[in-house]
Amino acid sequence: MSQYFKWLNKEFSDLWIERCKELYQEVEKTNLVKKLHMKYIITPELMRNYYIDKFPWLFEMPMYDPTKESVVFFRFNGSDPETDKFEVHKDPTEAWANVNVPVYNCTHETRTIWVEPIGEEIESWEYRMGSKLDLKEQQTLSNHLRSDYQELEIQYITDRCCLFKGDTWHKVQVDHKRDEWRVMAKFWSRKLNWENLQETFKNYIDFNYDNSIPSS
Repeated sequence: MSQYFKWLNKEFSDLWIERCKELYQEVEKTNLVKKLHMKYIITPELMRNYYIDKFPWLFEMPMYDPTKESVVFFRFNGSDPETDKFEVHKDPTEAWANVNVPVYNCTHETRTIWVEPIGEEIESWEYRMGSKLDLKEQQTLSNHLRSDYQELEIQYITDRCCLFKGDTWHKVQVDHKRDEWRVMAKFWSRKLNWENLQETFKNYIDFNYDNSIPSS
């Protein structure tokens, strides 16, 4: 199994995918969310003031405290070159290892790709989301790779939750041009250790699941 992510079993995934759909629907209905380019953030303040009372099951996600941490909904759209990709980056704000949940339109037409630099590693800290550089510095400050690289692994997060190692170089690419939003949730706990996360979720990890595209 991959060193960058671990699939979680169907029972856990079905439960949390449905819960995150409810959460996202509430965000769209109430507009109680911090909106940035390509993402909606339910901040801890919004959690405490509204969402925890509405959805007390938020406390049931292991290694996540909704009173202190956010849920982030990443939003991709294949019709716009400013929303159809995340360039090679490492997840910011100490999101070293977290749970990702596919919510809407998560299909094999979007790839998550882990990479490694070729030769010298050139990094650039930028206020950026997707392909959009924010000169007003309102987006999240994140670390981007500016040297050549080679792809190590491709995965398709469609119908299973997964443990996601965000402190390694990776990118996301939508491979269609449709005007539809792909929504992926991340439970944004900070400073989680990858090994500890796996140990906590060991009863939920599915070592047999394979979501790769069969070769023709």
